[in-house]
Amino acid sequence: MANSYQTSQALIHLLAEIQKIEGPRIGQIRIHESAERAIEYPITLKCDNETEGTTTSINPVLSAEHNSLATGTAGKAAYYQTQINSDPTDFSVPRWDSGETELSPNIDEGGSAFATSSCNFGSSDDEETFWFRWRFKDTDGNWGNWGFSFFTYSLGTGAEAPSVLETVAITKQELLNQHRFSSIVNDQKAIQTNSTLIISANAARKFACIINDSDTIIFLSLGETAVQNRGIRLGTENKERRFKLDWANLYCGDINGIHANSGTKLVSYSEGE
Repeated sequence: MANSYQTSQALIHLLAEIQKIEGPRIGQIRIHESAERAIEYPITLKCDNETEGTTTSINPVLSAEHNSLATGTAGKAAYYQTQINSDPTDFSVPRWDSGETELSPNIDEGGSAFATSSCNFGSSDDEETFWFRWRFKDTDGNWGNWGFSFFTYSLGTGAEAPSVLETVAITKQELLNQHRFSSIVNDQKAIQTNSTLIISANAARKFACIINDSDTIIFLSLGETAVQNRGIRLGTENKERRFKLDWANLYCGDINGIHANSGTKLVSYSEGE
């Protein structure tokens, strides 16, 4: 449904004729005046704080300002009801309905009420115009007239798809070769109580694994001086002993270690390239 000014005006008059409503307004455009009710139609209807705007929220927040001819307690709004629908001429089965909702505390003339919808808009609703209506009930249980407005739901601008996709042919053997090692080093290193180099930087590294063979906690540092209680902790129990680098988290710089006990502590390591 288009949301142009001309279409909006036509629907305003259509709503007044079909629903026989005295005194509603769409947005802030009055159709009729009515002095028969203390509570009038609400004014300043908004969706996500905009009048007749566009929202990207799947569950937009609706709001309306209470409009009353009375003062004091008689002019307070105690309840509200608001509905959303794609067809402004038939709200018999709305897309969403707040139901009769209590306002605590009651609001005075000029006060606003807010309602978070649960429409769960999706891709099928993109760029569609939705209408919503709102009414208030006074403290004596009398409903005021409906006020109407509309908004447009939009998915918004997401990340743009690439204009060109490059396809590179690769054989099964080439793929396997990427995960094969031309050389592997298996060795041990004695870790000191000061920072100790375990494995030197290697730009060709494809894999590395370090295992704590001691009864003491060892701390690893990638590319920096190892410090107690900082960095990667190699424990003394089961899987805590091992640190592994592969294609998923590959690092090719120096790997240093340190421990806080006495003497030296051994680690075993492997490196493949």
